[in-house]
Amino acid sequence: MIICAATEKGGPGKSTLITNLAATLAARGMRVLLVDLDPQRTARTWGLMRQQAAEQENIPAIESIYLEGPQIIPKLAMDYDITLIDTSARDDETTREAVLISDLVLVALAFGGPDFIHLEHTIKQIIRKAIRHRQFDQPERPLHAGIVMNKVRSRSTMVREIRKRCEDLIAEDDQIALLKSDCAQRDDYIGAFLQGLGVEEYAPRDKAAGEIRMLINELSKRYQMPTSPQTSHLRIH
Repeated sequence: MIICAATEKGGPGKSTLITNLAATLAARGMRVLLVDLDPQRTARTWGLMRQQAAEQENIPAIESIYLEGPQIIPKLAMDYDITLIDTSARDDETTREAVLISDLVLVALAFGGPDFIHLEHTIKQIIRKAIRHRQFDQPERPLHAGIVMNKVRSRSTMVREIRKRCEDLIAEDDQIALLKSDCAQRDDYIGAFLQGLGVEEYAPRDKAAGEIRMLINELSKRYQMPTSPQTSHLRIH
């Protein structure tokens, strides 16, 4: 399965989400490939720190690479249980190609009004176009997308308002969902990243680790994302 994190605005935390998925799934015995398509190489930097951490601690290593384009990713993905792609924070050809080769696209939405405006463009100009292209080119392999509310600061009325706006935005889209699993703005995410870890390894009993577990459980149930080496097919419920 290939999962891509895509958004046209920097700062929503997509690299943090994708690296935490990588760490948690690897800890469950999955063969994980982490691909960074962003010239800033944030995910790749984490991957290099991960290699050092794996040499010093009892944690699984993760294969991470930087590529300038996604063309060879489907071939590489055949040797892994799951492939996770981090893209650049802009609407460019590389991001659009990465979305097109994926089974699932995660769109991180940082808590805030300006970020919602950029989300609208990502959904309308990247995700919907990719879904239509897939329906025409590979109707037997539908493309799905999930919006993840990230860096949530409170359970306020404004959070409910942004969720309502998201639901209205995708009301006509059967293949785009607003996920129930929110991730808050927590120091554990920063601390884990700086050590090449996932939050489940960094502070397994804290709230951030619980958020990532809830997200993985939702992705597994909704999209049958593999969470062990024995499951490997996408099926929508």
